[in-house]
Amino acid sequence: MRSMTKAAAVGVMAVVASCASEPVDKTRMLNSSISRVRTAVKFCVDEDGAVQATRSIVASPLPNCDARALRQVQGWRFHPI
Repeated sequence: MRSMTKAAAVGVMAVVASCASEPVDKTRMLNSSISRVRTAVKFCVDEDGAVQATRSIVASPLPNCDARALRQVQGWRFHPI
């Protein structure tokens, strides 16, 4: 991972993660009457558009969903307009 001093941008994004595919989370969602899970992720983007650091700033009721959202954001790539 590159030094965060070279971060070109920092963003915060609300992410809706699809977690119902994991049996444990699907059961928790059904038992809690949760139909949608949201988390907020803070991320830094380097000069090349790659996400270099992520952090969950608003947790969902399902930790596995938070981890999945962080993995999704880590795979993002930004391109100049």
